[in-house]
Amino acid sequence: MPRILVIDDDPKVTSVVRRGLALEGYTVDVAGSGPDGLSIARDHTPDLVCGMTLNEKDAAATASFEGTEYYFCSQGCHAAFMADPKQYAGKQ
Repeated sequence: MPRILVIDDDPKVTSVVRRGLALEGYTVDVAGSGPDGLSIARDHTPDLVCGMTLNEKDAAATASFEGTEYYFCSQGCHAAFMADPKQYAGKQ
């Protein structure tokens, strides 16, 4: 299921947006500020190869491609990414 992070300091706005996105099938995370949103995003980094969500600090491997850092749950996912990074980098 796709995951979306909504950042807004108005709880009424985030409630309406969350409800609408959930009805469309999204998993919705909500943050009330930019710093809180950044913290949530770092705790829910996707492995672009397998789709697993992981915390950046728990990644088994990382790779840089075109100025972006990517995180992986395993060496196998890292190897698949490195074999063809363009295939995966566009999935963000």
